Amino acid sequence: MNFDLRREIKYNFKDYDLFHIKKFIVTKYNLKKVYQDRYVNSIYFDTINLKSANDNLTGLSKRQKFRIRWYNNDDFFRFEIKKKENKLSKKINFEEGNFINNKVFKSDKIFKFLKQNNLLEICNIRYLRSYYMYKDLRITLDRNIIYKSLLNNPKNKMIRSSEKIIEVKFDNYTKNSRNLNHLTNDFSILSSRNSKYLNSLNYLGILNF
Repeated sequence: MNFDLRREIKYNFKDYDLFHIKKFIVTKYNLKKVYQDRYVNSIYFDTINLKSANDNLTGLSKRQKFRIRWYNNDDFFRFEIKKKENKLSKKINFEEGNFINNKVFKSDKIFKFLKQNNLLEICNIRYLRSYYMYKDLRITLDRNIIYKSLLNNPKNKMIRSSEKIIEVKFDNYTKNSRNLNHLTNDFSILSSRNSKYLNSLNYLGILNF
């Protein structure tokens, strides 16, 4: 297992179109594109009582999320544990492998972990992500978000969201605070505790808040 420690600040530009976001942020600050656009896919796991989601909603300082993640239509996947401690996050790559077919995985290690922690599949989230750098800040822009329930009796089976989410990620706040302030001073919205997993539960009618 391995992990990196970082801080993440998120902005949800739901009411803005993609053209204006790119014009007033990407172009204005000459963000450097560092990776080709790709689709990010995740299957999130939680307990039947949605403990991970509720820990987030109550603002628990130490909490975690569990997901399988893969990119585009690749067969290679990772099972990730994302831990949050106050304002810092670390992502643990618990296990990796290849899907058998139709995005079905087979891993005794993962199955054992899911059983021990009473976890079941809750939802699938897919979105298009762009990758940029500004100084030492790592910036992603997510859009074309699709939330899909994996439960038997959801209120909505699938929702297409108009959200556009910018995430700014960095390792050292003291070192990067000046660059962060310079980049975000012109943002017309405030940062928020945005979670795609929580958003999916809300939009799909699985958990209302």
